[in-house]
Amino acid sequence: MMESPAARSIVLATLTSAAVSAHAADWRITPSINTSVGYIDNPRLVRDGGNAYTSYQGELSVPMSFDNGRSQLSLRPRFVYASYPEDPLLDRNDTYVTLAAQQRYETATWSASADFVSDSTLTSELGLTGLQETNRPHEALNLTAGPTLALSDRTQVGAQLYWSDNSYRDALFTGLADYRYSSGALSAAYVWNQNVQVSLQASFGRLEVPVSDTRSDNINATAAVSWQYSELWRADFSLGPSLVQSGGIDARGYVYSVGAIRQGLRSIFNASVSKDVTPTGQGVLVARERAKLSLGHSFTDRLAGNVSAEAVRTEDAVVVPGIGRRAASYEYGALSASLSWRLTPNWSAVVSATGRTVSTSSTSEDASGYTAALGLQWHGDPLTRAR
Repeated sequence: MMESPAARSIVLATLTSAAVSAHAADWRITPSINTSVGYIDNPRLVRDGGNAYTSYQGELSVPMSFDNGRSQLSLRPRFVYASYPEDPLLDRNDTYVTLAAQQRYETATWSASADFVSDSTLTSELGLTGLQETNRPHEALNLTAGPTLALSDRTQVGAQLYWSDNSYRDALFTGLADYRYSSGALSAAYVWNQNVQVSLQASFGRLEVPVSDTRSDNINATAAVSWQYSELWRADFSLGPSLVQSGGIDARGYVYSVGAIRQGLRSIFNASVSKDVTPTGQGVLVARERAKLSLGHSFTDRLAGNVSAEAVRTEDAVVVPGIGRRAASYEYGALSASLSWRLTPNWSAVVSATGRTVSTSSTSEDASGYTAALGLQWHGDPLTRAR
């Protein structure tokens, strides 16, 4: 598995490549800073109710993009620090860095990205395994690359390779395990008319867990339709069979997604339900069902609000004796709301509240917690420079 120094070396290399490319392309930087003070109840989401704490959080984001007409390069580093004076064991110092590149030709486009994450299980395991109460360091490196080829004005084909390495430090006896996941996909899309596009995709994925010397495979094939119903509304549908193989056992099912988006002048509405197969830090593939709903609205030029809800349910895609998860199924729900008041062109004040709940089939009690925070945001003016 990739250790922390190696991962940081890769991130340093991506930062260097972005800096070198800046001399040969137009570039743009849009920095932002978020700070907040809040009250958080039961941050570990334990079933005995947990404790409540005061929290302080700061976030720095410096997205950069470079474009010379045919080539694009973007770098998005984000750093988050959270402090809990009453319980320093909850303190977090998270790093998120994404480097993406795209090269355009007359009929083809090559894309690649590298994503590095250094956070803790308080955030990485929410909505996935439910093992967030341990608060152990987590690191992940994700690589993606592939081409898209236009066969005609209406038809295009593509391929994509994906590789992910996840590691957990000090995770002995927590139920978490380091793992690697790799996958490949082939796709084809056809523009039916100006409002409808249809596509097909086939993918193969493999999960490897070195500590247990186990391997799991999954194969998916989906058909999808994207429908631009009007200038404001768009709908997306996909459905297909799925096969998961692990420990000599096969499990067949379906994967799907249904979504609708409405983009207005002052509001945006987004709703989706989906089912997929994904790897987790417990060293197994799980079938994940998810429903999401969000609504954002600008009441005035200064005041804006947002409400969102999410529900997630996961269960082992294949139950293998001796390898199964601590809980046969896991459910997670979250409801959040926020209001933002623009004080100046660059500064905004934000008040937010979030409630969360988790449950597993191995216990009869649910766990819940909530957060209320008051924050101050600064969005810098874009810094641009042409060649």
